Amino acid sequence: MRLSHQFRRFLFVLIAMIGTSLSFAASADSGTVRLAFLHSLASWFVPDLLRRFRSAAPQVQFALTQAASFEIDELLAGGQVDLAISAPRPQHAGFGWHQMHVERLCLAVPREHPFATRSQVGLAEAADEPFIALGDAFALRGLTNELWDAAGINPHVVFEATEIPTMEGLVAAGFGIAVVPLPQPLRGEPLAAYVSLSDPHAERPVGLAWLQARALPPAAERFAEFLKVGDNASVHTTQ
Repeated sequence: MRLSHQFRRFLFVLIAMIGTSLSFAASADSGTVRLAFLHSLASWFVPDLLRRFRSAAPQVQFALTQAASFEIDELLAGGQVDLAISAPRPQHAGFGWHQMHVERLCLAVPREHPFATRSQVGLAEAADEPFIALGDAFALRGLTNELWDAAGINPHVVFEATEIPTMEGLVAAGFGIAVVPLPQPLRGEPLAAYVSLSDPHAERPVGLAWLQARALPPAAERFAEFLKVGDNASVHTTQ
């Protein structure tokens, strides 16, 4: 039986589509995801996500980069990473964003500080306190500046750190107080107390970012979908 020219073309296209689909599925099962994430999310949030994803896709590999938010933005925009887990939402107009979690911000104080026994404190009450903060390039410092402005205070910053654990350690040593994300149980600085802030918007959204103009590799797309749907939506998403 001789096949018509049109039917042979149909079979050719169909076989090519099946081959492409199989190739995509294979690479999604065994490719590499280039992922950047914040230092402050490295001890609990990101490892938990990776552990649960790897149980579903054990052959997928990860090339991990730990960096500050402004460095992550540069890596993502430059195509050096596929995805980023960052906070808060990047200001880059070309980035997509999926919010997964919201961290409450709190006031870290030495354990002997008068605020340490309080259940809640407003930043206006801390106007005369020495503060430890991140440098101006860091996104958390931007959030802190906004909270200070909203509270109508301009506190004295005695030291600008590059990592949150440094801030917490200097707080414990009595150098000042600091606005930091509320740590997970047993993960904070033992010699510091963490007091809830009563200020509105004292929070830091955490989410997934990607460059919209660039197609994601199959493995990265699979990981992104894992973070957006299913159990992760109920556990981490606060949209």
